[in-house]
Amino acid sequence: MNNFSLLRLKNVLVWDVFSNWKSYLRLFVGIVLGFFIIQLLTMYEYMHADFTLQIQENPNIMEIWQGRVMEVAFSLSMVAFVGYYYLGASMILSTMKDKQNRSNFLLIPATNLEKFAERWLMCVPIIILMCLVGILGADLLRIIITPLIGYNSLPLLFTYICKAFSQTEIFSDAYNFFSFSLALCIIFVNHALFLLGGCIFRRHPFISTCAAMLVCLILLAIADNFIAMLDLHFSLDHDLSYSTLSIIVWGVNISVTSLLYWLSYRIFTRTQVIQNKWINF
Repeated sequence: MNNFSLLRLKNVLVWDVFSNWKSYLRLFVGIVLGFFIIQLLTMYEYMHADFTLQIQENPNIMEIWQGRVMEVAFSLSMVAFVGYYYLGASMILSTMKDKQNRSNFLLIPATNLEKFAERWLMCVPIIILMCLVGILGADLLRIIITPLIGYNSLPLLFTYICKAFSQTEIFSDAYNFFSFSLALCIIFVNHALFLLGGCIFRRHPFISTCAAMLVCLILLAIADNFIAMLDLHFSLDHDLSYSTLSIIVWGVNISVTSLLYWLSYRIFTRTQVIQNKWINF
């Protein structure tokens, strides 16, 4: 089995879904509850407020409050979305927690590339889909519950998010595109780091990866301080346009992400039935 087969990939996907559907269901419920709690915490003050007197002074007070509340809920939901995105990447070995599960997964008639691709599909696109559906599910749950307890209702956060992204001016000028590219590339590189951490750490991969990244940041800070003590200076041509900087950022991002994915795959292929409890070596 040296060739990549979509049929075998489909068979691995079907096996994974039917074997671990309870785990995926619990994860989805947790995502919905997470977004639901964020909406309740950010919208609580608005939902139980009485605007009777305030409307007399400012007829648009409810719209102003709605805009502020939805903006905060949007920001926190995007933070949670990125957090779930990283969490999903660290769960790439979640189907091989014990010896029996590892044996069942490794005995599936498929290549290592097909198995890695299947785990990537479940941990990246499916997690993103779960988050999108989770935001909508939290919206519907909030809209159903709040009128029953006599609170003010707010429009769908999912609709507000779609409207906010549709009105963004990412491609309006080179600076906005550069800022968007830089933020997106940082997210992609961090995601690849969590994917690598998920392949390395067997116990608590998300927390272990966070701890490892914190140590690396501390070491980088120490190295930067050491460079400053040596009075070394690195100059950058400030005449570079934002379009050129965007190309450089995406080039670095693709190179680093590809390297991290390759390392993740190489470590993933070394998974065995009998292995260290903490590290996948």
